[in-house]
Amino acid sequence: MRTLHRCGVMVAAIALFAATSDTARAQDSQPSNQQVMQELQALKAKIQDVDAMKARIHELEEQLKVNAAKADAAKAQADQAKKEADAQAAVTADSKKVLDKLAKGKLQLGRTNIAFDGWVEGSMGYRKHDELAGPSQTSVSSPYKVTPAYGAQEFEAGPPQTRFGINTVSDLSDNLILKSKLQFDMLSGSNATNTANGSSYTPRLRHAWGEIDNVKTGWHFVLGQGYSLTIPNGSLVGADGSDPANLGWMLLPGSEVITQPDDGVIMGLGTTRNVQFRVVKEIAKNAAVAISLENNIVNWGGDKGTALAFTPIISQSSYNSSSLFTTFGLMPDIIGKIGYDPTTRYHFEAWGILRQYRDRNGITAATTMPGTGKAYTGGGNLGTYSKVIPAKLDFHAGVGYGSFGTVIDGVIPDVTYSSTGKPVPIMDEYLFGEFIAHPNRNLDIYFQSGVERGLKAGVSGTTTATAYGYGNPYGSGGATGNLACTIQSTSSLTATCKQDTQIAWNYSITPDWRPINTKTHGHLDFMPQIEYVARRVFKDQNGFAPRTSNIAIDICFRYWPF
Repeated sequence: MRTLHRCGVMVAAIALFAATSDTARAQDSQPSNQQVMQELQALKAKIQDVDAMKARIHELEEQLKVNAAKADAAKAQADQAKKEADAQAAVTADSKKVLDKLAKGKLQLGRTNIAFDGWVEGSMGYRKHDELAGPSQTSVSSPYKVTPAYGAQEFEAGPPQTRFGINTVSDLSDNLILKSKLQFDMLSGSNATNTANGSSYTPRLRHAWGEIDNVKTGWHFVLGQGYSLTIPNGSLVGADGSDPANLGWMLLPGSEVITQPDDGVIMGLGTTRNVQFRVVKEIAKNAAVAISLENNIVNWGGDKGTALAFTPIISQSSYNSSSLFTTFGLMPDIIGKIGYDPTTRYHFEAWGILRQYRDRNGITAATTMPGTGKAYTGGGNLGTYSKVIPAKLDFHAGVGYGSFGTVIDGVIPDVTYSSTGKPVPIMDEYLFGEFIAHPNRNLDIYFQSGVERGLKAGVSGTTTATAYGYGNPYGSGGATGNLACTIQSTSSLTATCKQDTQIAWNYSITPDWRPINTKTHGHLDFMPQIEYVARRVFKDQNGFAPRTSNIAIDICFRYWPF
């Protein structure tokens, strides 16, 4: 019991001691006033620091806003400056383009580019036998001995071959292009008025056509007056001696090969320009086909006997074999062509033509020829252009057969009359070739030759009065036949030289030298030429077929300002 009492006393003592210790510790943990004041001041300082930080944060936020505004302003200013710089660059680029085009003889109006072409020419020429033709215009119509012109030499000079042209190209859309060409020369009017006081050379329209090109579909349409589709296409040397683009396969008016440095002709290769509607379709890479409807202009030739005494309506007068007339044909000439360039060095082409000749006979005092007459005919050609040695030597040639003398060069007539007044086609054979050497860019040398032969057509009758057709041995030469062509005497001056041409040929050599050749101011060409031309007529009833020839020397200066 006493043990339990002792334990209780000890527990109470321990509890009392613990309570006393806790009170003492609680009294010892209370801060002093000084500590409270120090802590309070520290907190107040921290509050001031927070306020300062808030103010600084606000200040920095405002600065950010100002900086952002300045950055936006700077960016806007930079964007504006860039726009102005781009606009100025575009203006500069456009100005440069315009200046470049002006330097090349071009202008720009909106989306239309205008380019000029042509030259100013002065030429003079000598012929052994007088043809009463201008310089650089020697033809196959060389006179025979029977004519006074045969014994007279000829010298001519003048600027009639001066040319000026305007070409336009307009981009109607990304795929649609519109082109046009208008060109004149001075080869119209008679020689008698050219140098007379108060008169002058007369402008002549050479080209006036428009073209629509669809780049996406490969269709092209041409309408107007331009080189006939029978004229060869290809890529000969450029006017300034440069190598032109290979566009001959496209069969368009701007890609024809007209190789003569002057207005003369190579037999079988003319410069026929005709009113036409042409459609071209690209059928493969560097290959195209074309069809052209062209004005039916026909040269009539041969003999029209006097026994029937009829006068053709076509001329309303006695037949004149040297005149050009349009027939009463009901259809245009239809010409089809295909062009192909296997590589940039070679060009091949072939064309064919369908024609109609038609006439209505007139009424004379003695005889009426009733009804009408018409005939269908055609022909074709194969041609090539090859760069034998690129930039050094080119070769160009063509061969053809058909009734198309006028379409080619007018040397052989197209049609003659039968004894009934019906048109009879005259078939024509021809071959031409040329080499063009390029020693350097400022010198080209042309070696050209051609031959053309007409075949007999519609021949009937054994007397002058009953002779019809082309190549009739009993033609208008009378009993002496072609003898009158070669003998000049008092009686022969009044005799008739039949002169139905059977065959004609020529050769020529023409250097084209450019003593001045610049990219910005054009070039000056000096082109001397020597040419030999000859022809032979059909045999007469005596088997005599005389020939005649002529030699021409021409000197030409030509300035190309564009």
